[in-house]
Amino acid sequence: MKYLSITADDYGAHPAIDKGIEDAIEAGAIDNVDCMVTIKNEKYNSVDAIRGLYHRFKDKIDRKELSLGLHISLTCGSPICTDKDVLELLCKNGRFRQMQKHAFSKLNDDENQPTILKELKAQYAEFEKVGMKPDHVSCHTGMTQSTEKIIITYFNFANKMGMPVRNTQIISRLKTLGTSATAKDNPYNEKTKFKKVGLNRAISILVLPPYGDLQGIPIMLNKLRNKELLEDHKERGLKFTNFFIDNFYCNGNEQALSEIIKNLTDSTFEMVVHPISDQIDTKFWPIPKGIQTNVKKKRIAEWQTLINKNCKVNELLTQHHGDNWQRFRINSSFFES
Repeated sequence: MKYLSITADDYGAHPAIDKGIEDAIEAGAIDNVDCMVTIKNEKYNSVDAIRGLYHRFKDKIDRKELSLGLHISLTCGSPICTDKDVLELLCKNGRFRQMQKHAFSKLNDDENQPTILKELKAQYAEFEKVGMKPDHVSCHTGMTQSTEKIIITYFNFANKMGMPVRNTQIISRLKTLGTSATAKDNPYNEKTKFKKVGLNRAISILVLPPYGDLQGIPIMLNKLRNKELLEDHKERGLKFTNFFIDNFYCNGNEQALSEIIKNLTDSTFEMVVHPISDQIDTKFWPIPKGIQTNVKKKRIAEWQTLINKNCKVNELLTQHHGDNWQRFRINSSFFES
């Protein structure tokens, strides 16, 4: 059986993102929404936006047709916890530092893990103001690829709260989509051709944006530890899908969606999407720092694909796999069944 769950990331960051996700929910493309709680300004408040989402789709949530999760951020917006140690470790001028600024920071020091845990707990409590507990948890902008210690802090927190996490082993991207390469245990290997990560790709990871100045080194090295850490915490009860698919990001056309679905195997998959609506002006109401804006057009393309009446996810699943598929929501009950 092919089990697929589609998650829309970054709800609660900006109205254009919120509307893109809501439209995709209405089109039946979304199983889970991962919500940020860290954006607060004179125009917008993440929790107010999520509360509106919850009430709008409460019937779907009550019927277990839609799951809402906490999308923890240490790189976009501002901390929820205002303790001095949190602000000093994570912030500059009251806002989170960007991912590349964290790469060589003190986040990996043992003595700073209680400080990070404070912020994780604060974001969980902020989400609860919506009127429900999060069904699962994920991280924004590669937080779990930054340092090993923060990965462990995050996994322990999620496990204690009984929340499934996102599999941090990102599935290799399809060669046909023009992106990066493969791992030997990738289930797509049976049906799809791949290219290997070569020297040029490795150099680009290390020295080009978004990391730059060799700040990708710790991120690249920690990816090698993710699988081991996942398996260790799985033995302690941590729940996650077998595979995480991210290659729809920046390749969000109908052909890409069909190809991804076609190559599913008998396992559990979470696929992430990042739709943005083009019906809300972001020129005069900018998307916050920490959300990639250089791919806005590609995220709009994702939205257009997901709401296209001629490109239904369930129809593609039936086309490629007959009755041998099931959509699911990411929550603890799924993994216990």
